[in-house]
Amino acid sequence: MIYNLHLLHLFAIHIESRDEAQNAPTPITNYALFHDGEYVTNEQMNDKKFLKLARAKKILGGMEG
Repeated sequence: MIYNLHLLHLFAIHIESRDEAQNAPTPITNYALFHDGEYVTNEQMNDKKFLKLARAKKILGGMEG
């Protein structure tokens, strides 16, 4: 699934099998956040916490939202 939130493109991958989980690029397969192919965190976040992290990582740049 691809979502557009605050002009940010998000891509979600639903892991459906044990094999997919074992071959995932992260040891924690219930949730992991990557940016430009790099692991960021496995912490589940609400919208405010995500936007704070996105601003800190300069994913959103100087945009407000």
